[in-house]
Amino acid sequence: MSVHNRRSTRSSGRAKLSGSIEDVIRDAKVTAMQEKRAFREKKYQSERSPKFHAFMRLPVEVRACIYFLAMEDAGSPRHLPTLRAPTLALVSKQVREEALHIFLARCTFYLNVQSNHQDIGDLDEKASKGKLLPLHPTSPRMCCIEGAALDSGRCEPLSKQTRLWLLKMRGNSEELYFQNIELHITPSRCCGGHRRNRHGGAALVLSLRAHTGQLLIDYEEPPDTDSHPGLDRLRRDAVTVAHDIAALHKNYIGFSYKELKQVAKSFRYWPPGAPE
Repeated sequence: MSVHNRRSTRSSGRAKLSGSIEDVIRDAKVTAMQEKRAFREKKYQSERSPKFHAFMRLPVEVRACIYFLAMEDAGSPRHLPTLRAPTLALVSKQVREEALHIFLARCTFYLNVQSNHQDIGDLDEKASKGKLLPLHPTSPRMCCIEGAALDSGRCEPLSKQTRLWLLKMRGNSEELYFQNIELHITPSRCCGGHRRNRHGGAALVLSLRAHTGQLLIDYEEPPDTDSHPGLDRLRRDAVTVAHDIAALHKNYIGFSYKELKQVAKSFRYWPPGAPE
């Protein structure tokens, strides 16, 4: 290649490189101008939009309704073991105190509870033959129905973050009470870890609600599940325990987590007189 040809090739390469750099710079400037214009338009629209600065001057009853609508729309029922503080609790101290009271009093929370209601017949048969082992974690298990009984009737444990948050929110009060609770009763798992029903979901939803100092109890069986007489028997026991707990309160205001554990324990069946 001649010297003239090499020089012309280098010149054309520099021209292409220069052109591409200029294109990149021009595109960057156009993008920056568009973003700046969009920011100005957004700021202008926000300044023109009406604002309400007298929220705390509203009556307490009106603010309570607003708090409830804002928190209930965020998702309900809420999983109690992984509960987090609502976003409104971060606005201010006064809003936090008012909103958290509404949060516990009017929003709905739920717990998952395993039940061994499907094993009632087998447990009674083994108990009549004296073949049941003591219901203790260190006892060897002859079959999975004893292990299922051991794991049944327990509330899900609260996460560490939820415990700390509830402890902080409790303040000087002795206990926190939840006024709207759902217990989602699911069949216990066998020793292989598989849930022993064909649907895999809750077999019963037991609702406990405190209203004007009274306990309202309702239950719902999903339409795609089969009714089981053992589950109905344990449900009646749980309702009795719930009424007994409510009777201990002078002015019933809901269930504490410890009291919910007592109600959940009713969904574990163990034959009377069998070793525990």
